[in-house]
Amino acid sequence: MNTLLDIFQNKITNSGDTITILYYDNSNLLGQCIYERCEMMGATKKFKRIIHLLTSTNMEEVIEELYNRGKINGPQDLQKINYEIKVHSRELLESYLKD
Repeated sequence: MNTLLDIFQNKITNSGDTITILYYDNSNLLGQCIYERCEMMGATKKFKRIIHLLTSTNMEEVIEELYNRGKINGPQDLQKINYEIKVHSRELLESYLKD
């Protein structure tokens, strides 16, 4: 899926139960999305399930750069870009976990 965020380079780091997705432009760090690994136990079926929760984002500079490049037009596009940030970072996480 092509998104507005494809114009940025990204790097994924893993430290313990924390996976961080970093967004760069010309080697300048612009933003990050942080996922935490959690184990959940089923209520009726007692099996453990591992999930990754998005616990933090810092994407203000990414959004500002998209605005400066004319990719978004202002506050009316914030809901759209917030959704794209969640979907894009989740796709990167899932691809990283498959490897």
